[in-house]
Amino acid sequence: MTLFSFLRNIKTNRILIGGGYIGRCQKEFFNHLTTYVEKVDIYIVPEISSTSPDGISSVKAGEMLEALRRGDYRQIAEFIVEKTDGRANILPPSDRQL
Repeated sequence: MTLFSFLRNIKTNRILIGGGYIGRCQKEFFNHLTTYVEKVDIYIVPEISSTSPDGISSVKAGEMLEALRRGDYRQIAEFIVEKTDGRANILPPSDRQL
């Protein structure tokens, strides 16, 4: 609750989420933020997100790694959408100037 109060008090207009496991920690954190912090754009950022070894097959992991080596984060973004049942906002590529 301290974090949510802080975020309201600083009047931020955008929150970027990374780290944690996609579909686990991130999903829960995203859901809490969207519940307790109003009028703020909240996004999950594929470039700074991680997958759980328990939540992905070795074949899918290999495909994602190959795409990442090419600088292609679309598979990670699709994985985020899949693991969050389409409820999470993905930071658009045009806004990924971190």
